[in-house]
Amino acid sequence: KCFELYKHIWGVESTVKSNEGDVKEESSLGVTESDGWFENSFLVPSVEILGVDSVKELWSKVPIESKKKTEEKMKLLKECEHECKNVEEILKSRKDECVLQKLALLSKVTSVITETK
Repeated sequence: KCFELYKHIWGVESTVKSNEGDVKEESSLGVTESDGWFENSFLVPSVEILGVDSVKELWSKVPIESKKKTEEKMKLLKECEHECKNVEEILKSRKDECVLQKLALLSKVTSVITETK
């Protein structure tokens, strides 16, 4: 899934929906009422840090097709982040298991050594 981001096909059509699931109409400027994902993403503060004022106003002027492509990429990024989090949890669990095995082996070796005294 994570690698789908790199394979993203630019011509994919997607329907823009609001949080309620209603399809929103596009204005002549290409602005939709479903840009909440953009406003709540890491993109706005990241662009503002670069010194761009009124990011939301500038975003409203971006063509709708570019918005759709960006939204699709954001979805793929979220899937990738989720997948990475799952892998990290599995890795932590495996590391914990290895520590327990080391402790068990240490206990066994200590027991064997102390029995031979």
